[in-house]
Amino acid sequence: MKKLMKKCVPALMAGSVLLSSTCAFASPLQTIQDRIGTDKIAHAGVGYFVSDVLDRTTKLTPLERLGVVMGLEVAKESTDAEWSNKDVAATALGALAQIGISQLQVHGKF
Repeated sequence: MKKLMKKCVPALMAGSVLLSSTCAFASPLQTIQDRIGTDKIAHAGVGYFVSDVLDRTTKLTPLERLGVVMGLEVAKESTDAEWSNKDVAATALGALAQIGISQLQVHGKF
């Protein structure tokens, strides 16, 4: 039993340190998420995802991909109860981020 305790105590201590540091790190991330809003983060993610799928499956130029993403976003916003320019901007930023990253990959920088 003593051998088991000698092995378990350091493991438990290491685990508690790791968990406490994770909780301490989560606080600033939660603050950022609260400030931006989960909805805007989701819009940016969808903009990135749709642009990435278009990049991988079509031969559209980056400007055409951005146009498709924005067309879909405008269609989506027109069905909402209230129009939100911030939602449109977040979706555009997500698509632009994907376009920027794909351009870096094409040119061998990333």
